[in-house]
Amino acid sequence: MNEHDFIALVEASQAKMDADPVAYQRRVSRFILLGGYGFFALLAAVGVAIIVGLLVLLILHPSMFVLLMFKSFIFLPVAGLLWAIVKLFTLKFDAPQGYIINAPSPALKNMLAKMTQTLALPPIHQILIDSNLNAMAVQRPRRSLFGGMQNTLVLGLPLLMLLSPAQIKAVIAHELGHFSGNHGRLSGWIYRTRMTWEGIFEVIMAQDSVFLMPIQYYALWFFPRLSAYAFVVSRANEYEADDISAQLTSKQTTASALVASTVVAETIYGAFWTRVSQFNQKYKDAPKSIWQRLANYADKGYERNRDAIAQNLKKALTVPTTYDDTHPCLADRLAHLGVSPASLTEVEFDAQNSALAYYFAPQQAELFNFYNRQWYEQNREVWQQLYQNTQQARTTIETLSAKAEQGVDDWLKLARAYDELDDAEPALRYYQKVLAHHEQQQNIQQHAWQYAQTAQRIAYLLYQTRDDLAGLQAFATKTRSDLFIAAETYNSVYEALKAAGKVDEALQWQTQAEPLYQRVNQFYEERQSLSIKDTLKPAQLSDEERQTLREAFPSSAKGIFLAEKISLTIRPDIRCLVVVYRAAKSDDDSLAITAKLDERFESIYFMVFSRRDDADMYRYIRNKGAAL
Repeated sequence: MNEHDFIALVEASQAKMDADPVAYQRRVSRFILLGGYGFFALLAAVGVAIIVGLLVLLILHPSMFVLLMFKSFIFLPVAGLLWAIVKLFTLKFDAPQGYIINAPSPALKNMLAKMTQTLALPPIHQILIDSNLNAMAVQRPRRSLFGGMQNTLVLGLPLLMLLSPAQIKAVIAHELGHFSGNHGRLSGWIYRTRMTWEGIFEVIMAQDSVFLMPIQYYALWFFPRLSAYAFVVSRANEYEADDISAQLTSKQTTASALVASTVVAETIYGAFWTRVSQFNQKYKDAPKSIWQRLANYADKGYERNRDAIAQNLKKALTVPTTYDDTHPCLADRLAHLGVSPASLTEVEFDAQNSALAYYFAPQQAELFNFYNRQWYEQNREVWQQLYQNTQQARTTIETLSAKAEQGVDDWLKLARAYDELDDAEPALRYYQKVLAHHEQQQNIQQHAWQYAQTAQRIAYLLYQTRDDLAGLQAFATKTRSDLFIAAETYNSVYEALKAAGKVDEALQWQTQAEPLYQRVNQFYEERQSLSIKDTLKPAQLSDEERQTLREAFPSSAKGIFLAEKISLTIRPDIRCLVVVYRAAKSDDDSLAITAKLDERFESIYFMVFSRRDDADMYRYIRNKGAAL
């Protein structure tokens, strides 16, 4: 099912849900039950058929049975099926990870106790703090698909730092509202069952067994339809959870929490990491107290980013609800609560009285220590590498800027250097000069992949830094004659329009991008595969190219032959050479040789085989090609 079909099915389902929510939810629950029974019945039927077939073979032709069991084309698919069944019935869902709160504060304990009583909640078995700007309530089987459920409340440390106690209470009430026994029990069951089927789908589709193909085809039919049918129920469940949040706090507080978590906190958090990135360009060593730095920044984060928050709120209120997410858009959620956006232009926030300080004061110091250590260990090597990259970028800019005359290679290096330093305007200017030069010279195709990447960066900078959607569309239209560049730019326009909520327009660009990507994939497939049906000829190279090619091989390499593949349907003007060789075992690394050739021959694609890799291929190319 493609995206167009999915959206059409969701829209039809939404109409039925609007007409009669109870009847629709019952219909979806029946589909889940019958579809689930059908899935397991088909799985059992395939398993029984294979077992019965093998038993009959064992009884009637025991020698044939033994012979087949030693054949990989029989044994491996059967083993794959059995392994899939074992994994399915012992399926374990990944547990959320984070810092476990073993002793909740009295304030947190009292709040959760009141919510549990009011909402008829199942017990909350675990409270975790992770490092994400998010909150969620997770229900997963304890041991396997058919085990008891464990309920976990996960709260993000940065969210706790950037929301008030009242706002985080509203957020928690929303998340736990999905578990409520008082509101939408059937819709809640559908919401959670969909998550379970996602795990089953992943297990089945990851297996490589011919005997599983009927089950995989069934899964490909069943799960997309389940996702579409459950989509509108899950969206309705989000509105119900907002109502529960408003019931336990107030409509104004719930609306404030929505704005604070989706706009205010994200703006302050994003601005903080921008500052960290700038810090990375100046200092070699990563900070060891990153979360204290965020806490310090949050003290005046609202004042520092007041204009950006106002601008982002205005933009967020214009984004409509789409089919990419079951969550409704901010404007629709505020309208459902009956709260005017005008009353939320100033969302109160006091960093000294944050939700973290109020509900997790006993654990605050240890939380900072725990996540400071984790962040430093995970990022110190990357930090040092990025620092070295920025220093090299500064050197490149200084050196090339001093040149009296600059060529296209210099422009590309300057563009990448400015891009490394997050200096968007000069990076964009130099990327555009590179493409303009090659358009004039009509030699973009000689450097297809490099310039597809250049176009992708132009598209990114136009939209992400300038917010210039019209400029991005104009650029994509201008480059549509080039296969590689158009594939990247059309997809960039699709993503940008989708993010802006212009779904219909986005799908039009995606429709144009899909065949382009198919042709690009075919282009690479033709240059990465070889069969006896392909047409080859001895490769013609200059003496300099032959010397460069020879230098990519180890000194022990002997008997090097090369041929050119000419049976190419997509861009036959971009050459593909096949090279075979013999080498000492210690030097026999065809992948490393291919990587060297790709670096040295930007406009030629190579397939490299050693005699040890494929003796038949070696003889075939030796006969069809010519010695180096």
